[in-house]
Amino acid sequence: MIIFSLINLLFVIFVIVFLTPSKRLSIIRNVSFFGSCFIFLIIFFLFQQYSLIEPVIHFTIHFSWNRFLNIYFSGGVDGVALLFLLLTSFLTPLCILYSWNQFAYFFKELMLLLLLIEFLLFNFFFVSDLFFFFVFFESILFPMFILIGNFGSRQRKIHASFQFFLFTTVGSFLMLIAIFLIFLHEGSTDFQILYHSSFGYELQMLLWLCFFYFVSCKSALVSSAYLVARSAC
Repeated sequence: MIIFSLINLLFVIFVIVFLTPSKRLSIIRNVSFFGSCFIFLIIFFLFQQYSLIEPVIHFTIHFSWNRFLNIYFSGGVDGVALLFLLLTSFLTPLCILYSWNQFAYFFKELMLLLLLIEFLLFNFFFVSDLFFFFVFFESILFPMFILIGNFGSRQRKIHASFQFFLFTTVGSFLMLIAIFLIFLHEGSTDFQILYHSSFGYELQMLLWLCFFYFVSCKSALVSSAYLVARSAC
């Protein structure tokens, strides 16, 4: 439950920054930085209490989101997910510090994008349902698209942002098809139910192809981003 409370706290910090006038830069800086630092300290304390190799899910939460479609919002973290939460909460204050005096204009918008990305990443690593896993993964694309296009440091930042969005969206479309097939087969997308599910060979191959194409698009995205960076140097 404490991770879910931290996610709500991130949303509160985002709302405070959103409601703060753009001219009050000191308030925006302090709320963004110290709020993200506080979240990092809590995650670091939790990380010290649990082992990475324990296959136990902690801080679980489960409630109905859509009873008609049998979709439940369920979440929890194991040692690996907690490690990614720690990394996310560690990098966010560093990004805020780096941007402290780098951008004279649209600083508030930059902080909102960073906090929104952290909020969505926390949800992404916390959820234990394949449907919400997809939802939060795709939601990260929009603030990242704006962040790269508006605050990138290269001349071809607009081109890079469109490539990022295009490759990720195309790959995610097939992943959505795979999730839909899993839902039709099992009637649920909850990880705990899928752990004990069995699929036929043909369906396994189809699902594998969908997810493999998704991973291939991510690899192509990384390669294209590298080429854009090299050409812009």
